[in-house]
Amino acid sequence: MSYSKPVIISDACGFPEVEMNEAGIIIRPTVKSLSSALEKIIQDERLRKKMGTNGFKLVKSQYNWDIIAEKMINEYLKIIRKHNIENIRN
Repeated sequence: MSYSKPVIISDACGFPEVEMNEAGIIIRPTVKSLSSALEKIIQDERLRKKMGTNGFKLVKSQYNWDIIAEKMINEYLKIIRKHNIENIRN
């Protein structure tokens, strides 16, 4: 997605943002599903470009390192507060 290309992923990936943001196609992990998704993307240039652009926007807005680092820090702080940890350096 960061290269503005549509993706095809398995429904086992747990990444619904792909479909919600029209950045690709989520399939059941079967040969027939993969084949159908590939044909759909190959045959529809407009759809292919739209999914690629949407994927790029999704990655830039949700998955750049600054955002990921901030989310991780917030999660660590929640855990520290939850357990009333005062000094984590032992």
